[in-house]
Amino acid sequence: MMKTANRNEKPRRWRRCTRGVLPTPTPSDFVEGSPRLDGCVALPLDSPWTVVLPVKPLELAKTRLDPEGRRGALALAFFRDCLAAVLACPRVGAVIIVTSDRVIASIAQRDGCLVVDDADHPGINAAAGWAVQIAGAPAPVAVMVSDLPCLTPAAMTIVLDAALQSPTSFLADADGTGTTMWLRATGSGIDSRFGPQSAAAHRDGGAADIAA
Repeated sequence: MMKTANRNEKPRRWRRCTRGVLPTPTPSDFVEGSPRLDGCVALPLDSPWTVVLPVKPLELAKTRLDPEGRRGALALAFFRDCLAAVLACPRVGAVIIVTSDRVIASIAQRDGCLVVDDADHPGINAAAGWAVQIAGAPAPVAVMVSDLPCLTPAAMTIVLDAALQSPTSFLADADGTGTTMWLRATGSGIDSRFGPQSAAAHRDGGAADIAA
């Protein structure tokens, strides 16, 4: 059961933790002809927020965590929880999953997400920029990490509403040094700076700290 949040909950730095039973990919998760978007598509004009989730191939994810050799299942569990919360958020009108992983792409497609292949654009920043460009996604746009299993639709709503107060903003992680989400309320293009010390990089780039 998904954790619920108080409607007055303040934006928090989400901790990257897992819960419950880790799902294991099954053969049905592998679908031949998983979408590989190479052309421009039109997103709904009434989309309030477009959320972009770059996702590493499962075999490359969570290399620092390897509980009993199941880091792929761990990354998949994170992604499924995170995607469920994003899709349930009333402020989200479109979701773009950026990945070259067939399992992730198949799940995302079945859930009604647009899938963009990032095989030639490695890294969360390059992948997000490519996806927004190829999809023609207008602001407001949010780019977020895909390993936030404690995320709730209510918390997501609060952050997206808060992000409308600044042209660009970000939400730091629990340590205050990394970033869980970068958001653009107006303008165009992706100027996210995910990576080591990304919170400082986003702050130096003029983005407002939502949790400050």
